[in-house]
Parts: sequence; structure tokens; C-alpha cells
Amino acid sequence: LLEQAVAQKPKEQRPRYYLGEALLAIGDNAHAEEHLKLAVEQDPKSAAAQVALAHAVARQNRLDDAAPHFREAARLDPSYRDALLELADVQQLAAHRVRNDGVRARIAPTAGGQQKCREKGERSEMDSTHGSGPFTR
Repeated sequence: LLEQAVAQKPKEQRPRYYLGEALLAIGDNAHAEEHLKLAVEQDPKSAAAQVALAHAVARQNRLDDAAPHFREAARLDPSYRDALLELADVQQLAAHRVRNDGVRARIAPTAGGQQKCREKGERSEMDSTHGSGPFTR
């Protein structure tokens, strides 16, 4: 139904935005991003579209690309201050990834690598919690 609305009124932002939100809800993040980019282009002052686009991008593990959309949403509409909290979550996730990459680089590429990491008192990527947070599906 939403796809029909977008086809009938391709220059209107709302049907495209709602389609993007629906695609996010079912986990089709790449297609959601496509529609939400267009929704933002059609109405650059839509804080809701900016946040939705940020979610679509972040859920594809492109955290640095999501950050500007969270910032823009908060700038456009002060009621979207929570977007800044989500930005903080994105930055925290990115920092964890950098640390995990550093740990992986120090682990020997052998079967005993995991043990060597633990003997040094370092945490491996397997030790960190995954699958939780606002951007996972």
C-alpha cells in the first residue's frame, strides 16, 4: 500500500517517509535508507526523517555516517533532543569497535590466539556483548 502511495505521488515526502519507517520496522535497512534519503531530500527540515535515516544507516554498521543525521534532527527540532543521546550511543559503539579491532590485531592468528589474549588480561570481541542496543536487529 505504501509503495503504491509513493508510486502515485513520488514528489511527496510523507508516503516515502512512512515507507522508509515501515522498511525499518521489518529490518530492510538498505531499502529503508534509499527511501529515507529521498524523504530527507524532499523535506530537509524534517527531523523525523533525519532520525529515521540515521537509524537506517546505523543499523548497517555505518555509525560515522549516521551521526550527522542525529545531529541535524536535534538542530532542526529541539523536541528531538533524544537524537543526541542516540548519537552518543553511536559514538560509544564506534569506540568499542575501535578497541575490539585493536585487540584482534594483538591476538596471534593461531588457534591459541584467544587464550593468549585472555592470558594478557585483555578482552576479546567474543567477550563483549553483542546483539543489544538501539541499532541491532
